[in-house]
Amino acid sequence: MTVIVWNSHETVKCPAGSVAQHPRYGRVKVVKATGWQRLVEAHRYSRWTTPYGSTITFPERFSAFVDVRELRRVGALPWPVADKLEP
Repeated sequence: MTVIVWNSHETVKCPAGSVAQHPRYGRVKVVKATGWQRLVEAHRYSRWTTPYGSTITFPERFSAFVDVRELRRVGALPWPVADKLEP
């Protein structure tokens, strides 16, 4: 007989619209939840150096699919409020 351990509580963790912490991307917003996968939206800063020697830094938004087991729930705060918190 084969015993399968099913962690169903993991599949309901971090529903769409919640804010979570990812080890690689930092604070992310969960956009879509499907089974074990979560589509998250995160921010990073890109840096360009101009031909004149000055550096331009600007925020960039990107999306990625991650496993729900990599996410840690930050709280029940909505995205705009949680985005203003210190990391």
